[in-house]
Amino acid sequence: MAFNNWTNTKWVISEDEVTIFPFRISKLLAFIFGGLAILLCAAFWFIEHTSFEVILPIVAPILFIAGLIWMSGNSSAIFDNKKGVFKRKLFNILPVSTIPFSKLHAVNVVNQTLGGYSYKLFRKNARYGKGITISSGYSNNNDANATAFVNDVIPRIHAFLDQHDPQGPDKPADIEHFKYFKEEDGVYVVRNGKVSNLIYALVFIGLSIFLATLIEEKTTGVWIGQGFFLIMTIVFANNAFTHFIFDPDAGTVKKKALFAFLNKEFDYKSYIGVQTVRHSTNGIYSRTSVNLNFLSSDKSKSAQEVEVASFYRVSKVERFMQEYQQIMRLNLGNS
Repeated sequence: MAFNNWTNTKWVISEDEVTIFPFRISKLLAFIFGGLAILLCAAFWFIEHTSFEVILPIVAPILFIAGLIWMSGNSSAIFDNKKGVFKRKLFNILPVSTIPFSKLHAVNVVNQTLGGYSYKLFRKNARYGKGITISSGYSNNNDANATAFVNDVIPRIHAFLDQHDPQGPDKPADIEHFKYFKEEDGVYVVRNGKVSNLIYALVFIGLSIFLATLIEEKTTGVWIGQGFFLIMTIVFANNAFTHFIFDPDAGTVKKKALFAFLNKEFDYKSYIGVQTVRHSTNGIYSRTSVNLNFLSSDKSKSAQEVEVASFYRVSKVERFMQEYQQIMRLNLGNS
């Protein structure tokens, strides 16, 4: 808890301004760097009996980096209601960017690929994009700091944004021609990447046949490779024939897979909400998934997450969400 006191997101709220310090976790990293520099210095001094003149050029750059990281923990995100702008300041000194409130959409929670979650600010023209982190470092759903942030900070920010939104809340326009859903007899089926999944399945089955027929010596590695290719063939074949079906009359969403035991059905009475999750591979953005959340029907009442679509381009996520929200109005209206 001692570390949390100076690494958790901190904020200061006044009548016309909210100042947030979202990267205070950097101070912990700076503390580690500083500790390494001291240990390195001690090792050279006491073990190698190296002179201070030799140690200084080695340790000084590490201490300098630690200092910069520590200062970055003081970087701030400022919501200035008087000027109607959002500002970011590096080290809480150097201006980085300024965005008018009229161009901002809202603050939303974002799940992270490796676990945990953060709160990000999104622009109106990129509601499902990367976003701007304004509070991070949470792993526990019951985190006291996150709860306080949701209760005290986010409502004030949204109140500021509402005051500077001349058009008011967006009124969704009805979509006549769906791009990512197909209407069939009153139900809506999510279009999936059937062709691409089938191509991958054919590639892996081809590799499996190659190992089975053209390599005479069946070593353990060959058997493992063949088994892996067969499993990947099954996975992609199943993905190609998996469909999500939204039924407004029945008030349900169904998952129909190639294998019957993977079929599922969810009642919209247990619907919690929808989330978009940005995924990264080795720190590089790879895709954004659209996940539906339902409350399980068993005694645990835990949340069940179902991925119904995935896209690389933010514009496609935006379009899918527009279509989804229109269909959801039908589902919730009839359920």
